[in-house]
Amino acid sequence: MAYIIKKINRCLQFIVAAAIIVVSVSLVVGIFYSSRIIYPAIKKSDDVFIKWEVKGDSPEAYGLNYQDIILKTKDGLHLKGWYIEAKMGYPNKAIVLVHGYGANKIKMLKYAPFLHAAGYNVLLFDLRFHGESEGRYCSFGYYEQDDIEAAVDFLCNTKNICKIAILGESLGGVIGVLAMKNDKRIKAGIFDSIFSD
Repeated sequence: MAYIIKKINRCLQFIVAAAIIVVSVSLVVGIFYSSRIIYPAIKKSDDVFIKWEVKGDSPEAYGLNYQDIILKTKDGLHLKGWYIEAKMGYPNKAIVLVHGYGANKIKMLKYAPFLHAAGYNVLLFDLRFHGESEGRYCSFGYYEQDDIEAAVDFLCNTKNICKIAILGESLGGVIGVLAMKNDKRIKAGIFDSIFSD
């Protein structure tokens, strides 16, 4: 009987040791592969992104005729921008390009050539506290909604264009979402890399 108990103890020890080894190996393999899932290898930008060729710092560098404009917000700030008029296509529609935090209208210039070629009027401007515009601070969307309202007012009141879309990156996208909620003249929006809170 003692011999059988010894064999059972050895079998149990072997089973426990094997279980510990299996669990340990599983943990190591799991940690290794979970980090691959959570932190995947970054592809080269050539493989993933469209390369935007920066030709200059004004629409003229892209062969686009434009008008320098100054928008006035309801709190009295002057925002500088560019208006590129459509020569064909959709003369009663416009797309407002809105940059992100720390950027300016030049950052959004990359979209203007193909939107203009597609027949849309294009308006680019510097948000308050950015680029050439006035302003002492950025409110991360609260007051910048007024900046988009000033752009929409310019298009509707000065150019008689009231079918408007917003294309915004980062903070510009967030502001676009907020502005769309309050301004029914904004019919569509394209928002890239916006934050959720």
